[in-house]
Amino acid sequence: MMILETPKWNPIRQANFVASLNKMAVDQAKKRYPEMEVPNERPFTCLSFSRKSFVYFPDLKVYQEVFLKMYLGLVRLQEVHLLG
Repeated sequence: MMILETPKWNPIRQANFVASLNKMAVDQAKKRYPEMEVPNERPFTCLSFSRKSFVYFPDLKVYQEVFLKMYLGLVRLQEVHLLG
């Protein structure tokens, strides 16, 4: 499970972001597996407690790619380089 804190995000903005992530995840699955019936699952979830907000999702490559693509578009970055 991936859990990412979203400090200083407006709760409505976070909910809209998570809804967009879920829509993109379902669209990606339909595109990758056109012969299969893809359920309308919601792998991305928002969570708030103790005045902190988080987005969490399963630790799978497809969901990581969806998250990075949406987040990079949100912050208007063209690319990111992961060093490790």
